[in-house]
Amino acid sequence: MINLKSAFSSIGEFVGGLVELLASLAALGIVSEVIFGTGVWGMNVVGNLVAIISTFGDNGFAGLLALLVLVGLWNKK
Repeated sequence: MINLKSAFSSIGEFVGGLVELLASLAALGIVSEVIFGTGVWGMNVVGNLVAIISTFGDNGFAGLLALLVLVGLWNKK
């Protein structure tokens, strides 16, 4: 019988692996867009990242605070 702690551990490992996979795909999209001029599968990865970052910048201190929280969560893993 599986206990609750091991169940949450398994879910955490799965989510962590999924996040690493998505980060790798984003990095592949950025490299592809820089080298070839077009993104992977027609997506504009660099443009989307610039839009997200400018959204944080447009929101002033609250945007900066949210960005710092996200970076802290990312580095926590």
